[in-house]
Amino acid sequence: MSVTQLAETIAKTIRLKDGRTLGFVEYGDPTGTPALYFHGWPISRLEAAPANELAQEMEIRLISLDRPGCGASSWQPGRKLDNWPADVAGFADAMKLPHFAVIGNSGGAPYAAACAAKLPERITQLPRADR
Repeated sequence: MSVTQLAETIAKTIRLKDGRTLGFVEYGDPTGTPALYFHGWPISRLEAAPANELAQEMEIRLISLDRPGCGASSWQPGRKLDNWPADVAGFADAMKLPHFAVIGNSGGAPYAAACAAKLPERITQLPRADR
C-alpha cells in the first residue's frame, strides 16, 4: 500500500465553522489523556505514527492534526500562525475535549507555542514517561 493510499485509509476529518476541513488521525490509547500533535514541515498527521506504541503504553490519546493546506486539511488563504489556535479550539470542541496537551515537532513547535499562548485555560501536561 502506498503512502497516499494509507493516508486516505486512515484520514478522518471534521468541518470547521468556516467550512474548511481539518484532517486528523488518532494513535495510542483511545481512552487516554488527550494530546494534540502538530507535525513538522513538510509532512502531515502521519508523522506521529511511530509514537503509537509509546502512546498506548503511556495511556495517551495522541491526535495528530494536519495544518491548513497539508494532508487532508483544506487550504486557508492568507492564514497566519496565530490563526491556528482557533482551528485547534474548534477541533477540540467538536471532539468534546475541554483540556488537552500539545506537542509540536520541529516546524510544529511554533504552533504548539501559539496554542499555549492563546488557549492557556485548555492546555494540560502529559504524564512523565518512566523510560
